[in-house]
Amino acid sequence: MCILQTKIIMRGLLLSIAMLGFAALAEAGTLEEGKDYIVLKTPIPNAKNTLIEVISYRCIHCYNHHRIKTLEQLKTKIPNIAYYLFHTNWGQGYHQELNALFAYAHVHDSKEGKDASDKTSLTSQLATAYFQSYFEKRENLEEDKKHEQFMKIGLDTLKISQAELDSFVATKEAQELLKDYQVGDEIAKNYGTPAFVVNGKYQIHPGAFDSIDVLVVIIEELLKKP
Repeated sequence: MCILQTKIIMRGLLLSIAMLGFAALAEAGTLEEGKDYIVLKTPIPNAKNTLIEVISYRCIHCYNHHRIKTLEQLKTKIPNIAYYLFHTNWGQGYHQELNALFAYAHVHDSKEGKDASDKTSLTSQLATAYFQSYFEKRENLEEDKKHEQFMKIGLDTLKISQAELDSFVATKEAQELLKDYQVGDEIAKNYGTPAFVVNGKYQIHPGAFDSIDVLVVIIEELLKKP
């Protein structure tokens, strides 16, 4: 056996041991508040049995999670909860416009029985479109003169007009979602993005996991909390 193969096997073995150890701790109910997670001062309402990922399309870590399909992988392991994306730019750029686009996608997906873990969902496609624009095409569209081009990406992805988006934003449903997104801005200020929140109440510390399997263990434990 070559040295490289040995190193790969040992790395996998050490990760498995670490994951089993963490799973045992979680099963014993010893996740530590302040270390492994925090309780949000302002919970997201109506978020029971959910995992919410707060992202920014200009965040490389968010882009990497999207590329490896983190939410899709979680869905296969924890299928009985809903998965949502909240976008934040902390008030920068076309912040309100982007939130409106994500709110429209969220409502449309809910009507279709989809959530952000489904790659065919409008939410996932919208995230893809803006990630690709920023990281792959290297476009900087947040200057005033590029507002129309910035909006065209989202409107074309959703297959709607600006008038249709404006009409949606005026609805009570949209306004409630946009209010929830403001909580997402505050969440992102804790540890940056991406931020993973269970049941709208428990934010996972980014240093508490280093693999999907460990993240699954943490989520499952936090789902049990009141």
